[in-house]
Amino acid sequence: ERELIHSALRSQKNAGRDIAARMSLNNNPALNYVSPVSVANRINAEIMRTGGYRSAYDGILSDDKDICAVIADKFNDDYAFSPTSLEHYAGCPFAFLLEHVYNLDEPVQESLTLSSPETGNLIHESLAEFYSEWMKTHKTAINVSEKEEALALLMKIAESKIEGYRKSGPAWDAMTSRILKDSKYSAGIFRRFIEQEAAYGACGPVPYGFEVGFGKNFGTETDDNFAADKNESAVRVKSDDGDGLLISGFIDRVDVTDGGDFAVIDYKT
Repeated sequence: ERELIHSALRSQKNAGRDIAARMSLNNNPALNYVSPVSVANRINAEIMRTGGYRSAYDGILSDDKDICAVIADKFNDDYAFSPTSLEHYAGCPFAFLLEHVYNLDEPVQESLTLSSPETGNLIHESLAEFYSEWMKTHKTAINVSEKEEALALLMKIAESKIEGYRKSGPAWDAMTSRILKDSKYSAGIFRRFIEQEAAYGACGPVPYGFEVGFGKNFGTETDDNFAADKNESAVRVKSDDGDGLLISGFIDRVDVTDGGDFAVIDYKT
């Protein structure tokens, strides 16, 4: 039975190569396991996923007046989009539909490590708390002589957050080691951060705001849990043709100078 399964998979892979090369499948043994109709349906599904809007599965709702009215009422001119929600829409409109229209969350899956978004959140939260604590006892950003002091504080904060996940095992240890520790090939993420901050020196802009929120209206109940300052207004961004939309969200960090200039910093992990 095992040999039969392997033979079927090999035949199907070979059939895929033949299809890509536009070769005939008449004598391909894969047809013993997959019908020509099934193959055609799968090819058409791939075309529909990547081609133009011409199938029944593309979610074009412009002909349904009731649905359009509901969507227009929800996403009206006063609706404030977060940058993340716009990224979701640009990357996958269906993902936007599930999360921001139907307000559905992904099923919770137990993992041995952190997902990429969770790792990003861990690093962002650690950096925000680090500079919040650092600026309580320092008047400037990190200078060269303070690198080890700064790294010790950042590592203490990050280790505390990692312990909060209460996970263990080889995979977890490998992941946390990549974040916290240096390897034989490169410095760890946080040491590289401290080195880069110190390279700017203490004479540059002063870190001032961390996880700074703007915009009073987030689009979903989930967003409202992390709502920004209610006294702040969302930013309206206009396009060249005059249309626009409201943006609300969070800024990782804002640095300021004595002269009133400022720098907006967005961490990428």
